[in-house]
Amino acid sequence: MEHDVKALCLADRDGFYGVVEFYLCCREAGIQPLVGVELTQEKKRVIVIVRNREGYEELSEIITRRQLKEFHLEDDLPLNSPNLLTLCDDAFLLQRWLRNGSSQRRESHDSLMLGLPLSDRNAFRRVLNLMARRSDLPRIPAVPFVRLNLFGAQDVPLYKVLRAINLGCTVETLQQEEAYVWERGESATAVLHCSETISYEPVLEAADVAKLCDLRIDLGRCHLPKFVPAV
Repeated sequence: MEHDVKALCLADRDGFYGVVEFYLCCREAGIQPLVGVELTQEKKRVIVIVRNREGYEELSEIITRRQLKEFHLEDDLPLNSPNLLTLCDDAFLLQRWLRNGSSQRRESHDSLMLGLPLSDRNAFRRVLNLMARRSDLPRIPAVPFVRLNLFGAQDVPLYKVLRAINLGCTVETLQQEEAYVWERGESATAVLHCSETISYEPVLEAADVAKLCDLRIDLGRCHLPKFVPAV
């Protein structure tokens, strides 16, 4: 591979829109496909990644409930599921789940991870400092990530245009930090050491997250939905 990519994650917003094509293309290229969804509610958002076939089914049900307006992100996300991984960079949600969660949720730290968005350095520092300074909150693994992978400086102009469209501003008024380039071979630990923030552990690399996932979908067969008769 040109960029030596071992695993790649697709997380469409509130839906499995490109999963089939993405899964097949990754398999053909010898890349491990990580399937996920960016679940949103007003300004809050989290990235949920499928770990296995059971997780795919669980997330499919969550998406359906979300589209039917029957899902509340703060209260209904199954943080105790061993089949899903949740990356969260929202300070409000993190504090709510870790501080005020039920005893069941307090046992779910293996599935809840601290997402550190490299494409938004302000949010990166804010959530990292919050978690590092709050001694009453349990330490959960931190995972630096980018919502759009950039492999070199030649990709920055396109990224700026797409990001400006997403934020509803012009390229000229886009913050400089939005044009961050993820350098090839740059590790999560190295990013944290250069972040001018309080140190934080544990930190997972993208490869560590990929090792937690093993989704296998048989796309050569028909899978009929389960019929549950009305009572």
